[in-house]
Amino acid sequence: MSATVSGITVDCRDPARLAAFWGALLDLPEAPTLPGWRRLGTRGGPGLRINFQPVPEVKSGKNRVHLDVTVNDIDRAVDRVLSLGGEPTGERHDYPEGVVVVMRDPELNEFCVVEYFEPREGLRFVAVDQNDPLAAPLLDELSAEYHARYGPLTGTEYEDLRAYPPVQFAPPGGALILALVDGVPVAGGAFRQYDASTAELKRMWTASAHRGKGYGKLVVAELERVARERGYRRVYLTTGPRQPEAVALYLSAGYTPLYDRSLPAEEVGVHPFEKSFDGG
Repeated sequence: MSATVSGITVDCRDPARLAAFWGALLDLPEAPTLPGWRRLGTRGGPGLRINFQPVPEVKSGKNRVHLDVTVNDIDRAVDRVLSLGGEPTGERHDYPEGVVVVMRDPELNEFCVVEYFEPREGLRFVAVDQNDPLAAPLLDELSAEYHARYGPLTGTEYEDLRAYPPVQFAPPGGALILALVDGVPVAGGAFRQYDASTAELKRMWTASAHRGKGYGKLVVAELERVARERGYRRVYLTTGPRQPEAVALYLSAGYTPLYDRSLPAEEVGVHPFEKSFDGG
């Protein structure tokens, strides 16, 4: 015998409302079905077939089965869900292979909006010591960029990026991660212990020749993965007022700004962010 999943049936109190929500989100047409029911998609047709079955009970508890909706722009997709009447759960997961945001439809059924990163052939992550020669391009280019954006760095923490004791970025409390493509460093970053439950991201960098390819987000996700393994429950970081690309990166990776975004960047000064791994 052969068996395939031909569709999924959702119990709901208002099949018309849910069919309208999911039809608009997935661009699926309605099809004829039983009286009182609604159906999206057709048997044997392209895409998933979803049936909406009327029941008198309201949803209670967490779904045991949920849908994954794959998109190519996680932020626009979340905005689309909200505009159609869905709502956020506050749960987001950033992995090296992609981003997952958990949402609810109008009857509070949970589902995941997923953006997968494009595979990068030859990409691998390595943990190194601050004094490893592989880390030199990261620290040297960071220093040059800070100087170009902020002027003389005398007396600041950026004057000598090797001044931090290497142990701060070494296990178990810290890490310095490089993204290598065919053995060449293209991006990197680090974290150190901020407090007992919090890691502080530092030294985020993407080589100028490799920007705009998503490596920064991959490094953030890898640092978060390692931080979770080390027992951290939160990440804290700061970036400067003349680094809008960094601000955009952290916002897109689900970080919460700890400053008034309505103020001019120079008035804000140092831009702090945080992110909790438990969604809280």
